[in-house]
Amino acid sequence: MKVILMVRNIMILGFLLIAGCRFYVGEDDKISSGCKAMTSEKFSINGYYYEGKLAEGEIIDVFFFYENGVVMNFGALKIEDIQTYEMAFGDEKLALIRQQKKTFWGVYRVDDDSISFENLYPSSGPWISFTRIGNISDDSTFVVSKVEQTSDKSSEQVNEVYHFKKFSPKPDSVNVFVCCSDNRSISP
Repeated sequence: MKVILMVRNIMILGFLLIAGCRFYVGEDDKISSGCKAMTSEKFSINGYYYEGKLAEGEIIDVFFFYENGVVMNFGALKIEDIQTYEMAFGDEKLALIRQQKKTFWGVYRVDDDSISFENLYPSSGPWISFTRIGNISDDSTFVVSKVEQTSDKSSEQVNEVYHFKKFSPKPDSVNVFVCCSDNRSISP
């Protein structure tokens, strides 16, 4: 009798797990923007940019921009944990994980005072590509005013202020998802 109840419970649990999963058909978006080697002195790349407030309990988004046009979205971090993450940015095991996960990687362009960067984001179906578009205020600040879904061009007006923090050594930009016009990703 116990075996029958256990089998029944496992079957119910399995059904609930399967019913709760959403299967999708389709391919992930591709990064559509080309990258361009960064040559502007108006935009600092010897560290990382964060968006969010530096206050206890806050979450910040961290992005590394590289000379070769690659951008790494390190993701949302609790401000209380930033020093721990900074110590881990150069960790070789973490680097191997990052190199294999597409959510970290994208491309960016700086033209005069404008910046745009494109990354893939998870959804309930395939990964979706979004491009953030904004203006560079000075060599340590830029403001994103528009986020555009790359495939259908739908967009949303935003006000995301990104601040620069000098940091070394930066994580490596080598990855298997985006490669720039010179067919290589380079170390910081």
